[in-house]
Amino acid sequence: MPITLRRGAIAWVIALCAIAQLARAQAPKADPLQPICPDGATPIVDSSVVPVVISPGTAWNRRIYTDAERQRILYYADAIRQHFVPPQSLGAVPLLVEANTRTWGGEPSLHSAVGGKLVLVVKSNGRLREAFWQVLPMSTSFARSLFAAAVVADTSHDFEGIPGAESQHGDDTLVVQTRITTSYRSQSDLPLMRANLAQYIPESGPQMIKQGGLYYPSNAQNIKAENDGEMQVIVGSTGRAIMTLSQITRIDYRDFVNTMRGAIESSVLQPARSGGCAVPSVMMYRFSFTIDRP
Repeated sequence: MPITLRRGAIAWVIALCAIAQLARAQAPKADPLQPICPDGATPIVDSSVVPVVISPGTAWNRRIYTDAERQRILYYADAIRQHFVPPQSLGAVPLLVEANTRTWGGEPSLHSAVGGKLVLVVKSNGRLREAFWQVLPMSTSFARSLFAAAVVADTSHDFEGIPGAESQHGDDTLVVQTRITTSYRSQSDLPLMRANLAQYIPESGPQMIKQGGLYYPSNAQNIKAENDGEMQVIVGSTGRAIMTLSQITRIDYRDFVNTMRGAIESSVLQPARSGGCAVPSVMMYRFSFTIDRP
């Protein structure tokens, strides 16, 4: 028997559908930076005071620094250290499972809040041409303090006395790294400050379940450009990357930015777990784009 709706009933159905759609639109979404726990479960947090150091980087893109180059970079790191003023607070830093992260061109860092790489482009006289972050620390106040120290070291002419390479006739690109370490590994680890940093103690780390689609940028393909890329990905407790906090930490050719970010954004990830809860975490993901050559 067919079902017949009168005009008034149809209006009610339309209204109910609209209400249902509005309710779904207004339903609060899970905060990917908050743990998702079954009843009775609580994530385990470790908090300790740790040393933050500044040291020379080991590489810039495909250039691997020699021991002599790293010694030169150490002079820059020491000049920055002498002008560094520790921030009163590291500010709002997300609580994550940290993964002893090793980004390209440096030593492993035990916490993303202060783990960073500052690129110094220096002129032949040692002065700064420009400075920018290759890896940005998650603590905004820390990043600002370190960048300000580099600027003051330059304007105070502390970089002028640093000897340049004999073969240097133009600008040179140098990288200094900041990170925490449980012990000073070498004389190139210069103490910067101490910080109270917290992180989840994991029972399992994040994993890639299904990578999003990749494409080879047409411009790069036309000129046969290849790329070794790397991203520091913040994986939310919901199993998706938090793109506003994730960052590209290595790229050889800028046309690969969109394909790398798009692949991560559409990937399905398994969140880290702590105390039986799904929790946010940091993970490294690496890309390799190559051209088949005859």
